[in-house]
Amino acid sequence: RMGKNDSYFRHVLFGHISCLEDTGTYFPSVKRCPGRYLQPCSDAVKRWLRSMKKSGKILLLITSSHSDYCRLVCEHILGSDFEELFDIIITNALKPGFFSLVPQQRPFRTLVDDVEDSEGLPSLEKPGWYSQESELDQILRCLKNPTPSGTGGGMEGQDQGMKSPSAVSNQWGSYFVDVQKNEGEETRSLTWCCHSIHTYSTMAIPSIEAIADLPLDFKFQRFSSDKPITTGYYPRPPDSLLKWEEN
Repeated sequence: RMGKNDSYFRHVLFGHISCLEDTGTYFPSVKRCPGRYLQPCSDAVKRWLRSMKKSGKILLLITSSHSDYCRLVCEHILGSDFEELFDIIITNALKPGFFSLVPQQRPFRTLVDDVEDSEGLPSLEKPGWYSQESELDQILRCLKNPTPSGTGGGMEGQDQGMKSPSAVSNQWGSYFVDVQKNEGEETRSLTWCCHSIHTYSTMAIPSIEAIADLPLDFKFQRFSSDKPITTGYYPRPPDSLLKWEEN
């Protein structure tokens, strides 16, 4: 939390919240050398997205980023044809208000050259690329299939971007288990991060690549209070949790 200096810090680092103006330090750096900051998705992930869409699933991309930055990132990680992978793209979603405000408070807006139309749309009539909005149900009502296959952001049901199931920071230790040493004895306890994942997520996956080759009807094990602490991690639990469970 930045406190009273938060707005100044954001202005210096990011400049305008859109990267069109090329201000601040972050956006210009990413635009000059996206490969330094972004890792392209594998062909397996792209095939996975196409296979879901071909099977009739609805793919949504929802992000609080502005459309110009979203385009910059997606073109680098998914390719110049990334828009074909999604039925609807919502940028500048401004979460969490996207999920809590009524449509009249934040209507859909169309985009022209990455600039929002000043007049909001009364409703969403067809798939495409839009900005803002405040009700996911309205997106689904305009589509034939009422079941979305994925959204961006948040912890609930999302991919947890862990470096690997067993990676442990040399500085901070395990992300999942805290180890306290006192007079030669070790005391282990689950971290706040670990509790949060189990409380607010459905499952944890270190990378999309881990599931890209699975059949679309694959059944994942979910986090549950009546199951072992290691249940819900795919493709395998973190080593620190396995050791914690053994003890």
